[in-house]
Amino acid sequence: MGLRLCVVIAITVVLRRLVELIRLSQGSPPQKASLDATFSLHAVLSVMHIIPAAILVLLCTAVLLRGTGGEWLEAGGHTSNSRRLCFS
Repeated sequence: MGLRLCVVIAITVVLRRLVELIRLSQGSPPQKASLDATFSLHAVLSVMHIIPAAILVLLCTAVLLRGTGGEWLEAGGHTSNSRRLCFS
């Protein structure tokens, strides 16, 4: 549940930022308006940053939940072996 909520929040933030880059809203609070204005000054850079970030979030989610039925992967393998070596 926690991972899915984080993914939904991340994608929502990306979509909101893209909408704000397309149209600069007028009746915003001063803090939000200044943030939107700063992002709109560097619109191409912002888009080149947030689109790959959204793709990375979706790909990482797919890799982490692949073949686990929606459950987190079990800790094991190299992580457990390294922990045993360091703390034994």
